[in-house]
Amino acid sequence: MSDSRLPLLLIAAGGTGGHMFPAQALAEAMVRRGWRVKLSTDARGARYAGGFPHVVEVEQVPSATFARGGLAAKLAVPFRIGAGVFAAVMRNFSDRPSVVVGFGGYPTIPALSSAWILRLPRAIHEQNGVMGKVNRVFAKHVDTFACGTWPTDL
Repeated sequence: MSDSRLPLLLIAAGGTGGHMFPAQALAEAMVRRGWRVKLSTDARGARYAGGFPHVVEVEQVPSATFARGGLAAKLAVPFRIGAGVFAAVMRNFSDRPSVVVGFGGYPTIPALSSAWILRLPRAIHEQNGVMGKVNRVFAKHVDTFACGTWPTDL
C-alpha cells in the first residue's frame, strides 16, 4: 500500500513542552501502528518537534496569542489566526486527514477550525486537571475528548 493510502493523523499542538510532549507520544504510537502523521504547530512549537519520529511532517501555521506584545500585536492576533485557518482549510481539503487531534494552545485553532469546517473527525487531548482556553472553546465541537489526568474540570 502506498503512503498516500495509509490513514493520516493530523496532530495540532501549541508551542510548549506541555502540549508537544503528549502529542509526540501519540505520534510515536500511531507511526508504530502504520499511520501517516503530520504535526501542525507554530514556529515556537516546531522547535520542540525534533523528538518526533523522523517520518512526521511538520507544518508551521500562522498563529498568535493575546498574552504577548503590545497593542498592535494584540490587534493582529485575529488576522494571524484567520490566515492560519484559511491555510489549514486549503491543506486539509486536499489531505483529508482521517482525524485531527488538538493538544491545546493557540496553534491548534487553525487545525481544529478547519476540521470543523470540513466536517472531519476531531478529538482533543487535555493533559491538565483544568482545561485550557482553546480546548474549552472546542470541547463541544469534537467527537472525542481524552484527559491525561482525572478528574479534569470539564
